[in-house]
Amino acid sequence: MSTTTISAADRAATATESALRRDYARFHNLRTIAPHADTPAQARELLTQATTLADRWTSDPNPCARALWRELDAAVGAWNARPETTARAFRRLSQARNAGDLPVDDRSWRTLRQAAELTGHLTTTIDGSNQDSARWIPALAAGRHRNGGVSLLDRALGGRAGEPVSLDEVDAVIADTDRLLAIEEACGDRDTGAADPAFLLPPQLRPASAAAPDDADARRNNALITLQNLTAEHARLAGEWDGPPEAVDTLVARLESLLEAIRTARRAATAAGAPAAEIEAAYRAGSDGRYRHPPVPSAHADPGRNTDSTFQDETTTPDIPARQSADVAGVDAASSGAGTGTDVWVADGRSVCGGRGERAAGGEGTRS
Repeated sequence: MSTTTISAADRAATATESALRRDYARFHNLRTIAPHADTPAQARELLTQATTLADRWTSDPNPCARALWRELDAAVGAWNARPETTARAFRRLSQARNAGDLPVDDRSWRTLRQAAELTGHLTTTIDGSNQDSARWIPALAAGRHRNGGVSLLDRALGGRAGEPVSLDEVDAVIADTDRLLAIEEACGDRDTGAADPAFLLPPQLRPASAAAPDDADARRNNALITLQNLTAEHARLAGEWDGPPEAVDTLVARLESLLEAIRTARRAATAAGAPAAEIEAAYRAGSDGRYRHPPVPSAHADPGRNTDSTFQDETTTPDIPARQSADVAGVDAASSGAGTGTDVWVADGRSVCGGRGERAAGGEGTRS
């Protein structure tokens, strides 16, 4: 099945504008896939092609073409650098334009839409599908059957293989499926159903959730601790992963979950009344790989203790547990401890899932 999509390039007012927008889309795609090339030489070739396209339009004699290329580049850069802020602004502009309250010229609007499409924040409109279009089928000669004698069962199940599948091949498929399911269960992203982003952290790094509703200081400190530890966890996994290629998809899914949790934690810290300077300090500390152990609640705690000073005094690099990467080739050992859907943390502070055994944020760890 093929579909016909309407993109900004299809809506261009002139042939020159359409060609420029299509070249920019190709330029953007080349730069996006270049870091993932098979070899450095292939990456250089992709970047060279992208540079050639950019040079063609940035040196075009037509000043309108040069300006349009710069506008596209700036719009794509805004989506990549500040996706949430840009999305909010784009929605407001779209609503105002639809209501007629804010006149936006067509070319600028096409630029904003194309930048959103290229960065994955807007889906192109599907104009039609040839799967459902009317097709003329010639009449068959009398006595002939259109299915060529294929049975209804074969048509439903896709026909029969030329050679029968051996039992060994069936066993190999079943074993490989079991192995992949065990990897997903042992090291996959944990969806506990809880809205609290701290559930992505190991238990010893989660702040106490039983803060009184009127204890503003405790709620503010919990939000800052969660933000710092989530950011540190993301930095650790992103910077020190050396697991097998089969587990890369699992890692990417977990990193995406952590990024969303970091955004949620920032909003929670702002809602709890944390100053912008403290939020930024917690984020930077986490980006540097520094975790923050939550204070242990005590029944004899001094009610007049200043929790803000506690946060400042205890913001050090704790000796957090290093996670052990599950053996993808023999993940049965890991999956036996992961049936509950949570990370398994053993007595010496190591986990069977996640990244590799490593030196975690100032503490020396051993590689499994």
